[in-house]
Amino acid sequence: MQQEDTDSDYLGDACDECTDNDKDGYGNPGFLLNTCPNDNCPIVSNPTQSDTGDNDGVGDACDNCPNVSNPNQKDTDGSGIGDACNNAIDADDDEWEDSFDNCPTTPNPNQEDTFPIQGNGIGDACDCEGDFDCDLDVDSTDVTTFLEDFGRNQYNNPCASGNPCNGDFSCNGNVDADDVTKFLEDFGRNQYNNSCPACTQGQPWCVYP
Repeated sequence: MQQEDTDSDYLGDACDECTDNDKDGYGNPGFLLNTCPNDNCPIVSNPTQSDTGDNDGVGDACDNCPNVSNPNQKDTDGSGIGDACNNAIDADDDEWEDSFDNCPTTPNPNQEDTFPIQGNGIGDACDCEGDFDCDLDVDSTDVTTFLEDFGRNQYNNPCASGNPCNGDFSCNGNVDADDVTKFLEDFGRNQYNNSCPACTQGQPWCVYP
């Protein structure tokens, strides 16, 4: 049976009045009683318990926005600076600052990147899967490229790493009706209409066995 004594006061955590994980004289409620003040920074030592910047219940020593009230300490982009005081640019207002956002001009709060299946660093919300020549649009040239491989499958000139298929967006080895639907989602995008993000021509879209 374990006998944890986190605050080294010779009282086990299960019956301690309070645990003081950061050993600053302030603890967190124990199992039975709470005879010492609660710690507003439970894992960061702050013996003065200063919370003077914003008085939000989170001590200055561990507050990711010490001068702006943010008791939930939300930090969507993981930058260490709370959303409430993060002055970084977020062009699409999806709570991901542009330097972290895989679609900086198109809202995509969940940052999905499922096409291709291994991801490509460009979020689904703004990716142009059919921009085969990487000229920032999906036009008739891309239609021609797509049709050259349409109908290929495991029985007919199968897609392979050495002989890839343009248009096998889901990387299932087929260029079929499902891929047509995906292609049409972006057909017509251009520099004046929801421009495609930059890509590098010639990089393999799928990695086949």
